Amino acid sequence: MSTKMGIMVKGGIFKCFGSAQHIKNKFGTGFIIEIKIREAKDTELWALVQKHFGVENSYVFEKTTQFEARIIEAIKTRISGQKTSELYRQIYCLVNLYSCIHELTKTFEEVELLEQYGNYMRLRVQRLDKSIGQIFGLIEQLKQRFDVESYSVSQTTLEQIFQSFADLQFNEKVTKFKSQTIEIDPENKQ
Repeated sequence: MSTKMGIMVKGGIFKCFGSAQHIKNKFGTGFIIEIKIREAKDTELWALVQKHFGVENSYVFEKTTQFEARIIEAIKTRISGQKTSELYRQIYCLVNLYSCIHELTKTFEEVELLEQYGNYMRLRVQRLDKSIGQIFGLIEQLKQRFDVESYSVSQTTLEQIFQSFADLQFNEKVTKFKSQTIEIDPENKQ
């Protein structure tokens, strides 16, 4: 087996050659971060919601969070019509998830939300000058503050790089967060 590989496109044009790690470093799009928030137990749920919102028997996002109006509206849309206990559980998870994104936008120019459901989300950030170890350190700091149960950080896969060279990359519709702003794809309103 060889430690080198090459990617050829359009009948034999070499696009890159090197080790798997060299190709990932040179042509990868960044890091994929997966975060899962701990699910609150019923006995602690209301206390945790009050910790975030500081109000009794209600929640007023506009007065109690650092999010701008479009993020607040996205959270409200996702939680409408739920039972009270499930509503509070969702509020707790979503506030922690979006707080993680908010903190990540302080380090990265852009954070892309690739997938989110329940207490889990998958993000993509640009590599910039950060090593994977630095990303782990950053997420580890968020772990206590935002009740992160588990997380993973990975590089762009070789398959994703091959697809981008072959122009087979699917046009992902993602929500992009920038420092203090949110851009929602008009075709993929969340």
